Amino acid sequence: MVGQQEDAAKKALSKFSVGESSYRFDSHAKGVVLSVAGKNTAGSTVDLGTATTYPERRPITLTVSLGPIPDVTGQSLSAAQATLTGVGLKGVESSSEYSDSVANGNVIRQGASGDGAVVSGSTIDLVVSKGPTPITVPDVTGKTVANAEKTLQNLGLKVTYKDCTTFACKAVAAVGWKNLLTVSTQDPAGQASAFKGDTITLKYNPLSIG
Repeated sequence: MVGQQEDAAKKALSKFSVGESSYRFDSHAKGVVLSVAGKNTAGSTVDLGTATTYPERRPITLTVSLGPIPDVTGQSLSAAQATLTGVGLKGVESSSEYSDSVANGNVIRQGASGDGAVVSGSTIDLVVSKGPTPITVPDVTGKTVANAEKTLQNLGLKVTYKDCTTFACKAVAAVGWKNLLTVSTQDPAGQASAFKGDTITLKYNPLSIG
């Protein structure tokens, strides 16, 4: 009976007293029989999945799949909750965390709340994204432009500054003016919050060479 559709299994068990089926979510398709249980003379539940004999007219209960739990990762919280409600489950925001890959407000991951089988009415915990992890912008004033740029880029930030075209800068082309001039100001300033891909603007004093 295990693996058959519920209606077919009940028809095949017509000589027995088949009670109301038990339903739970499972990786098997909806309507597939997951297990068959009966009662022995002592009233204890027995697994009939591997039994070779069982008296006629004895009670039998089928456990049937409700189908897989919908995968709602990547959906907005409201859409995820609507999807779960549509199959008889309740989606709740259990926590939130930063994510560089899942948009703010969307579901990062999901899981059943508590142990045991997931049945109609069960709660599914949803972890919701707070968006990208914020970066604390380091204070790079006083560093050479080259070192400041490398420091910021290593954090996933973009860097912009004007090219130095003064005679003094051209005169040190062999060394590179970026390795000599130091950052005088930056925007945003050190200790500000930013996100990967944000741009930091650096300024320097081109007259400090010479």
